[in-house]
Amino acid sequence: MNQERKLAAILLAGGFGRRLGELGQSLPKGLIPFKETTLVGRLLADIGQIREITQIILVTNNKFFELYQKYLDQNFKNLPIFLKNDGKNFNEERAGALNDLLIALDSPQIKDEKYDCLVLASDTYYEFKMQDFLQFCRQHPDSFALVVRQVKDKNVIKGRFGCAVLQGEKVVDFVEKPENPPSYFAATPFYFYPNSLIGKVSEYHHEGGSMDSPGTIVSWLIRHGVSCLAFVVPDSIIDVGTPEDVAKLKNVI
Repeated sequence: MNQERKLAAILLAGGFGRRLGELGQSLPKGLIPFKETTLVGRLLADIGQIREITQIILVTNNKFFELYQKYLDQNFKNLPIFLKNDGKNFNEERAGALNDLLIALDSPQIKDEKYDCLVLASDTYYEFKMQDFLQFCRQHPDSFALVVRQVKDKNVIKGRFGCAVLQGEKVVDFVEKPENPPSYFAATPFYFYPNSLIGKVSEYHHEGGSMDSPGTIVSWLIRHGVSCLAFVVPDSIIDVGTPEDVAKLKNVI
């Protein structure tokens, strides 16, 4: 990646944690505590070490906006973080993660500058370094890239994760939350958009694409001839969505 190119990180944190029951009613998934930090705290500590990132935008909903604001003020005042409110108070009002991404992309911090963007879910535990993913993206500066992990059992993917079909590093097919996964590669919601592809999100939206999950755009990009690449990481991801996932998170060493 050309060092003159600007880099922003967009954190998607607009979910309501409906599968978490009582915990999800009072706390956003990104602020679930573990090992003296939180999911968002661990993510911010990681990307905060990447000097190329000069803007960080976190998009949340109206219900949890003040909780995030307080948390960021207390813990990350040193980082250039802009907190955005998508205005939603209930899960039934949600317009989808890709709509939250559009809110970030339309903000002055991004819109008026030519940024490449790391788009990151706020509710995912991972053990690799985001710098390593960025290094991979530097080697392919004009391609869309996503993180995947190879699982041992396809049932892990079924109905819950995106599934990528790979030829080497190239993603040749992608299915969001399939009932019959076509491969063992589960998508992790971390993505790289070079600036040249930022406009594709609006184009996808205008064509009526599903905005529910950040991965729903991947198959559309492939069909439209966009180079999509996969960065493969160890199978140590916890996508926190259920009480069982929270239990796994608390057992992280």
